[in-house]
Amino acid sequence: VMSVDFCFQAYNKGGYCALLSLKSLFVIATTLNIDVPQFYPKLYALLSPAVFVSKRRAEFFQLTDLFLSSEYLPLSTAAAFAKKLARLALFAPAA
Repeated sequence: VMSVDFCFQAYNKGGYCALLSLKSLFVIATTLNIDVPQFYPKLYALLSPAVFVSKRRAEFFQLTDLFLSSEYLPLSTAAAFAKKLARLALFAPAA
């Protein structure tokens, strides 16, 4: 439980640190079967137009694909992510 609190504190720093903290939370949740509240809302909050021009965008999208590939993810959550990613893709640079 303390590691979950630590990761949420690291998430609050923002940027690449937030992405790494979500990766750590995902590992904690999948290996130790600990419920991590607010995991998907935190990931959803990281989606912004700045993601498409960041240096670590490939890693971000690989991790997002990993996080959203769970067969236990509610359909409404997956649809919300698809909708937001489609909306952001309209304003993303062509490269």
